Amino acid sequence: MSLFDLNSKIELITKDEKKTAGLIQDIVDNKIYVTIPSDNKELIILHLGEQLKGFVYEKQKLIAFDAIITDRINADIPTYELSSLTNFIALQRREDVRIPCSIPVYYTKNEFLYSISDVEKNIDNIWKYVDRGVVSDLSAGGLRFSCVEDSSVGQNMLLLFELDSVTIIVKGSIVYKELNVATNKTTYIYGVKFQDISESKREQIINHIFVLMRKNRLK
Repeated sequence: MSLFDLNSKIELITKDEKKTAGLIQDIVDNKIYVTIPSDNKELIILHLGEQLKGFVYEKQKLIAFDAIITDRINADIPTYELSSLTNFIALQRREDVRIPCSIPVYYTKNEFLYSISDVEKNIDNIWKYVDRGVVSDLSAGGLRFSCVEDSSVGQNMLLLFELDSVTIIVKGSIVYKELNVATNKTTYIYGVKFQDISESKREQIINHIFVLMRKNRLK
C-alpha cells in the first residue's frame, strides 16, 4: 500500500454523504488504520460493514477509493480499519479535472468587494450586490457559467457557490466568453479562472468533484 504515507490526511464519506476526517495511523496487509480525533467537529460513528469513499491528501495528488469498515479498535482516539480497497482514482494537483454540473453561482463585479482581503468576514454585505448565474462545469482551477449580463474578458469578479452545504467564496477573472443567442433571449457563457484560491478551498472543490465522479460511475 505504497500509495499512501503515514499521517496523511484522509476524509471519509459515507453513502448518505456524511463525512469525517482523520489521519492514516498505520497500513498493514492492504488495510488502512485511520484515527479520528474526538474533537473533530464532523465526528460521526462508523459501523462495521459500512461502505464508504476515502479521500487521501498527499503533497502533489489526491487519491480517492472505495472501502469497507472491518474493525473498530477501542482506544483513547477512535481508530477504524478500512479493508476491501477498490476503485482507486488519482488526481494530480497540477491537473484541474473539470466535471459537468449544474449549480447556482452568485457573482459581483464590484471592485471594492473584490479588493477586500478577508471576504468571508464581509459575506453579508457581499450578498447585497450579487447577480445570479448557473455553473455548467467546475474544476479546482475555475468554472464555466452562464448568465444574462454582458461582461468583458479580463473582468475580475467575486463568485459564491455552495458545495456540500458550505458556501465557497473565490476571486476569479474571465478568460473567455461565448454568446448564445436564442429567441427573445441572449445568454453569455464565461470561463473563469480562480485567482489566489486557498489550498483548503481547492481541496473542498476536488473533494466535491470526486463525489460527483463516484455518483456518475454508479449510474
